[in-house]
Amino acid sequence: MPQDVFVLRLDWTEDSILERLFLTRAAVVADILNEQVPVADITAILQCNPEEHVCDDVTETIARAVANEAEQRQAAGDDITLAVRDFIEKHAGLAWARGLRVAA
Repeated sequence: MPQDVFVLRLDWTEDSILERLFLTRAAVVADILNEQVPVADITAILQCNPEEHVCDDVTETIARAVANEAEQRQAAGDDITLAVRDFIEKHAGLAWARGLRVAA
């Protein structure tokens, strides 16, 4: 079975783009929530299957998954950072970010 990979595109400056590779959707979501990547610099998240020559922009889908995970964490008492909330609002929309608590 072909293996999907996730490519996180980070826009550092106008002249350089950095990409980071992930093997699972869960790893992408976790690294965004834990700010293991510069969340404010994410320009796109691509899900690619090299064997099938397919690549889809899943930025909005991942942002919604981040919002869902953030809600679960908040139920356990953990808040998110402003950068993560802004990522959700930018890529999934205000409705997904509304109600999420931001750590002080």
